[in-house]
Amino acid sequence: VLPYTTKWKNHHLSLLWKRFWLQDFLWLITGADLLLASFLFLFALFPTRLRLAYLFAGVGCLLGAFYLQEFTFRETTGTASQFLMARKVFLVSGYTGIWFLLGGIESFFKERIRWALWTSPLLLFLFGAIFWQKDFASLKQATRYAGLLAMIFPVLTILRILLERRPALLGPMAFFAASLSHSAWVLFSKGNAPYLLHLGIVVGNMGIGIFLLQHYQRVQMKLRQTEKKAFLDPLTGAFNRYMLEGLDPSPEDYVVVVDMNKFKYVNDAFGHDKGDELLVEWVNSAQECLRRDDQIFRLGGDEFLLLLASPLDNQLKAIIQRIQENWQKKFTTLPVSFSYGFSPVGSSLAKAMHDADQDMFKDKRSHHSLETVETLESRQRNS
Repeated sequence: VLPYTTKWKNHHLSLLWKRFWLQDFLWLITGADLLLASFLFLFALFPTRLRLAYLFAGVGCLLGAFYLQEFTFRETTGTASQFLMARKVFLVSGYTGIWFLLGGIESFFKERIRWALWTSPLLLFLFGAIFWQKDFASLKQATRYAGLLAMIFPVLTILRILLERRPALLGPMAFFAASLSHSAWVLFSKGNAPYLLHLGIVVGNMGIGIFLLQHYQRVQMKLRQTEKKAFLDPLTGAFNRYMLEGLDPSPEDYVVVVDMNKFKYVNDAFGHDKGDELLVEWVNSAQECLRRDDQIFRLGGDEFLLLLASPLDNQLKAIIQRIQENWQKKFTTLPVSFSYGFSPVGSSLAKAMHDADQDMFKDKRSHHSLETVETLESRQRNS
């Protein structure tokens, strides 16, 4: 067929699509692959049991990004011998990337590498078979058979994922399997070079890489939740007394020790559930009244500690008064009140807690004396 010319406007959409597919899109997913590899290498530096999985997956993503250069449009790759060597390196990078992906999956699920070690001689054989070729014709012929042998790596990777039954990986692995089937069909039918295999490798790499990153995020979130629960009172949500051991408050902060009045009476008369509700609502009332930098600790039983961040002279008692009023509004039918004592932190938190505790007992004795007087007056009126 003789060559002919045509108007550019009739084919500009087709040309734009080919430019996007062979250049822009490939560079885009190459950048995404390299970014994902960077994150995986970063996580491999942390002392976790999955360091090897992150490392192998990162290498797989890195080599996958390098393999994509086999399909990108370039004006030149140097001389013919340089172009031949570049093609060999690109092909070997693709095979090796899938092998590292297999090792990463094995390391993640089984914490040991078995299938990847068993297939490592095959990888070395593929290296030799590719680099042994002297010209483009022999390289193309060798690529067909090498690609067929290299399919064992993604097949084992997909098999491992299917055995572990991880739904999050089924999508990328299904695309990976489809591209693999397409490549096998092209090799057996002796058709043109496959165009889906490189996308399948990238989707597989990125799918597994993102899965590992999400797993790392979930693990870190669980660790933070566990650490948080270790320092929180399970009933009220206030910090427990162990949290006080790592505190270094300012000397201008104030410690307030709080103890419920007639708490035993509430437990005996209304049940322990009502007593628990009393404590939970007290903490809720305190959180509603405290400032952002103030903290609540449950020392044990019905005793709490407030750490107020540098309150002004008139703020401290105003805060306590607001907590009392807010709490009592929630229990209008119960005789709820609390005693408290306070002391500046000064040079020692332990001494401040002791002084505030002694001050609280003075307040509690005054409450008890007042309740005794009210009881005697009530009895006199009744008699």
